[in-house]
Amino acid sequence: MSKVTPGLTAKEVAELHYKLLEENNQEEWLKTLETSLRSGIKIYGSSAYFWWKTGRETVDKMKNTYKFKEERMKYHSETNERFFFHRLTKDGQKSGFGQVPISVVKDRRDNNEWRVDGANY
Repeated sequence: MSKVTPGLTAKEVAELHYKLLEENNQEEWLKTLETSLRSGIKIYGSSAYFWWKTGRETVDKMKNTYKFKEERMKYHSETNERFFFHRLTKDGQKSGFGQVPISVVKDRRDNNEWRVDGANY
């Protein structure tokens, strides 16, 4: 059963994006991406390919996890949301700059469901 279901909020999609990455569930993780980005997963250098590779490296090698930090109202609109997540080490300490942004938009090709169009790991 799919975890990416119709009607999720922008925040829920952002949280699910990182959770599915941590669970190594590429099939469901792809569903959190904007439709136009999904097919690139097998294309070296594409956003989807790079995000998955980089994200999994931070989880596998550095044992990082992601926890919701805040929404940035400055970047909020009816069709676009930006959130920040804490990037944490296995000991729960901040890793790197300690926060990473993620952008979520209403995807017209996916029934205006919220989908990720930019992520950092």
